[in-house]
Amino acid sequence: MPLGASAENAFLLGRPQEQPEPQRWRCSSSCRCPARPAPRVADVACFRPPSTLQFQRIQLQRKFLTGVHRRTTVIRGRSMSNPVQQPDEMVTIVDLDNNVVDQVTRQVMRAQNLIYRCTFTIVYNSKQEVLVQKRSSSKETYPSTYDPCPGGVVGAGESYELNAERELAEEMGISGVTLTHILDEFFEDHETRLWGRLFSCEYDGPITIQESEVDSVQWMSYSEVCTMVMEQSHTVCPDSLTMFKAYMESRGQS
Repeated sequence: MPLGASAENAFLLGRPQEQPEPQRWRCSSSCRCPARPAPRVADVACFRPPSTLQFQRIQLQRKFLTGVHRRTTVIRGRSMSNPVQQPDEMVTIVDLDNNVVDQVTRQVMRAQNLIYRCTFTIVYNSKQEVLVQKRSSSKETYPSTYDPCPGGVVGAGESYELNAERELAEEMGISGVTLTHILDEFFEDHETRLWGRLFSCEYDGPITIQESEVDSVQWMSYSEVCTMVMEQSHTVCPDSLTMFKAYMESRGQS
């Protein structure tokens, strides 16, 4: 009986039409001939979805390849998506004992969560009030938080002291001050790892904020800052929170 008649009879009898046997390909699995159809995902027995870590690496590689300086990686369970400020800036990398081990770009430091050096400065006025800044919403770490001891990342070949002076001048227009070294402290959380050095200084001059880094500043009494830090009545920048608590402990307060 012709194939067409068989198919017609099967339809009339309500039986499903028999499917023709799939064509067998004699060429190897690596063959690139145009007649060979691409295998479906369901037909590839060895297919497995990428793991979470593999997916994160793929996403990070894509961002590097496209030249977009943006933290789109997951560090200790948290996704970072704020742009890295000055991604090509060279910064100092240290080990757990604060020994210099390398110099890399800021982009690499953030992507790999390497340990770096950072400065923190408590600025007093003659009334013994503390200058507290609110960080810009565009900051790569802890945006829109309150910072009682602002500072910055130490650049390659730069000392803690030079960095503290530079950051005060750039972010708030503070210059000509004498820095007093208070303490060194290691800080680590889900976003960053650093060896910080805390300074203090006195300043009564005008404040000129760098709008790309700072939203606003205000003078607060020392007791108000202590209350803010201990009770976290405001969202306080975590690394500065740790440094200010260490400062309070050094003064016999807790």
